[in-house]
Amino acid sequence: MGDRDYYLADDENSARIRDAYKVYVNKLFTLGGYSEEEAAKAAETVIGLETEIAKVSVDRATRRDVHKNYNKMTVKNFTSKYDFIDWNIFFKETGISKSTELNAAQVTFFDGLTKLLKNVSFEDQKEYLVFKLLNSASNYLSEDFVNANFEYFGKAVQGREELQPLWKRSLAVVNRSLADAFGQLYVEKYFPASSKDKMIEMVANLQTALGERIAALDWMSDETKAKAHEKLGTFIVKVGYPDTWMDYSTLDIRNDSYWANICRVNRFGHEDMMKDEGQPVDRTEWGMSPQTVNAYYNPTTNEICFPAAILQPPFFNPNADDAVNYGGIGVVIGHEMTHGFDDQGREFDKDGNMANWWTEADAAAFKERTDILVEQFNQIVILPAKDGQPALMADGALSLGENIADQGGLRVAYTALQNTFEANGEPEPIDGFTAAQRFYLSYATIWGQNIRDEEAARLTKVDVHSLGKNRVNATLRNVASFYEAFDITDGAMFLPEEERVVIW
Repeated sequence: MGDRDYYLADDENSARIRDAYKVYVNKLFTLGGYSEEEAAKAAETVIGLETEIAKVSVDRATRRDVHKNYNKMTVKNFTSKYDFIDWNIFFKETGISKSTELNAAQVTFFDGLTKLLKNVSFEDQKEYLVFKLLNSASNYLSEDFVNANFEYFGKAVQGREELQPLWKRSLAVVNRSLADAFGQLYVEKYFPASSKDKMIEMVANLQTALGERIAALDWMSDETKAKAHEKLGTFIVKVGYPDTWMDYSTLDIRNDSYWANICRVNRFGHEDMMKDEGQPVDRTEWGMSPQTVNAYYNPTTNEICFPAAILQPPFFNPNADDAVNYGGIGVVIGHEMTHGFDDQGREFDKDGNMANWWTEADAAAFKERTDILVEQFNQIVILPAKDGQPALMADGALSLGENIADQGGLRVAYTALQNTFEANGEPEPIDGFTAAQRFYLSYATIWGQNIRDEEAARLTKVDVHSLGKNRVNATLRNVASFYEAFDITDGAMFLPEEERVVIW
């Protein structure tokens, strides 16, 4: 259903989604050739098994804890301890042949799953796998399958009213399947060298600004600051597009079956991935395609990446002034840099290894501040109480890393902007707005969104990012320069200074 809590929670929304899911599972079995009676029985089996799996699964907030999710062991120990399937067959079929060690991640899950599956009949396991296949294929089969998928995932879960036009869905599939090929076309047409040059300049300015902010922290010791500066100075920066494009010459696309082509695409991607087994980490590899409007920080490679497609309005505008661009893409740059020092990123050193480079006192000071931020967001009402159901609140623990990065990104980008003013002078107001005001208006613009209540509820449960309006309204309450820019002394966005939290 998308999250373990949908199976276990007793609130009205989770119950509604469970009811819709029962209809969906039953429908897929029926479309797959089961009789009405067989489909009902199979759906009951699948949902029952998935519910038991949910009971031994950990919640999303726990899955963000890097220590709880790092449990390295030998392949031999893993396969002997968690022997609910024949791992030799699994590894052979997936192409794993060189690995002698692995990260078991959530060992409590594998403990529970081992006990669970040993008591599940072979026939029930087969029904579960039949559903998993039908569910995976549903968007690539006949209209009946596609519509069934949309009725659940689109309407019931997300609150969408209409299925996207076929051309948009088709383009999205080709974009996912041939990401680098599409990326080459996008870069050639829409990504001028001047945009890359400007971005590289801004990244350097943001690195300087973050270094200044680290040096000025009053809660961190010089010992830990030195390690933080070292990590910041070794960031790998990727802008626009990769130096080497993927070779698709061995991908076999035929005029036989849409689903068969999807299978071949998936197999091609899997085999390409398996080429990395036993090899040194390829630090030139990208985790996003150039045409993706997004950015990321990867703690295991200590890299920040900004695909070409994010370098367009409202994030970046080559014709806008520095205040607008630093409030847009500048904050995004600072956001990704700050991820290197959020509650997860801080657990990794400059080389991407999970290592503790903090003094005990500094780690405690960091935790004290992040706990305040968690509680601030826990107090935000996403959907008000209705018909006897309690209000849906934001999840401050789940969104902590992104909230830290939003706050850090704002402060670092604003510092970088002020540094440009020191060199070039502060510009005059434009349309009555000062440079500081344009900075914050630009930031608010990039997170403007309009979503339905169902999607707001879903994102609150599954997304590590806060909703767009809270990335603005809640985060800015902790930023002193925002109050100064608009001369705010009270109101809904005002937070007394003693209640504000500054991390980076």
